[in-house]
Amino acid sequence: MKVALFISFFLVSVLIIIIYQITSFRAIILPKILSKSNVFIRKLRRCSNQIPNKQITFERRLFCKHKTEKMCYSTNKSLVVTFWQESSKDKWISQNILTAFPLHSFEHIIFIHDNSAWHTHPGYKHFMWIHIDGQHRFWYLKRFILPNSIESYQYLWIIDDDARLEFQPLNYQCVVNKLQIELSAPGRLSGALSHTFTKTDIRYINKTGRWTDFIETGPVVMASSLAWRCIHTFIDASAVTGWGIDLIWCSLISEHCIPKTKPREVCAILDAFGVHHQSTMIQSGTDGHEEISIYRKTYGKWFAKKRNIGPLTEDNRLFRSCSS
Repeated sequence: MKVALFISFFLVSVLIIIIYQITSFRAIILPKILSKSNVFIRKLRRCSNQIPNKQITFERRLFCKHKTEKMCYSTNKSLVVTFWQESSKDKWISQNILTAFPLHSFEHIIFIHDNSAWHTHPGYKHFMWIHIDGQHRFWYLKRFILPNSIESYQYLWIIDDDARLEFQPLNYQCVVNKLQIELSAPGRLSGALSHTFTKTDIRYINKTGRWTDFIETGPVVMASSLAWRCIHTFIDASAVTGWGIDLIWCSLISEHCIPKTKPREVCAILDAFGVHHQSTMIQSGTDGHEEISIYRKTYGKWFAKKRNIGPLTEDNRLFRSCSS
């Protein structure tokens, strides 16, 4: 009997102690933990507000360092990407890239798609060189030219190795910036041509150029960061030549990627600026024709009609202003 009473008393005591501990934890310890947790959360929020956004530049450590960290995340430069091989050494763009796209205003990425060496090129120490043998342009663009990096730059220039410019890129950027053109290309002059629509139209030369629903992928195209984020999303990773994406990108940017408050015109050919295509044939045609079907299957209703929408300006005053 005494043993039973002792056990009962012991169990009741243990239960009282447990209840007291739980009550004390909820009344005293738990608030302290929550208070410390809230302090930690507030600090974390303050810290996250101080962390720069996801933009990042390609500035080297000479400029991108803790004393000048802003240059790690934004720049007043534009980014030029181009695609070279051994035969590119005889082409205009490789020989004139530093003059046309000077270091003070442009960053450069050169994709090398063979085993050629470029150690003696005057831009060797200044450019970024990526060697991966046997790839097409949009294989590199999809994998290396990511939107978060492009958002740090003024514009993205995509240039084939057989392009010869008849204009100053900074003057071109001036016009594009004034007119807020998201995706553009200069008028095509001489050389191989896939779409006669892109050839310089003399009716629009004195009006700077024309709004259009079609911009070809080469030999030169320039995109804003907003346009590139949109384009990069829709590039099919298995379609590496770029054939087909140019038939849909103007419509997709206009309908899906720009704020509704902005005009629907996003693409333009600047006929006042010209580019030669130093090639007598269209490269990657065999693979390209096959890849068009990839985009047609998914985005057929957005295919361009290749039509002019209207002139960019009423006269050539903007062109003269940006060229002076």
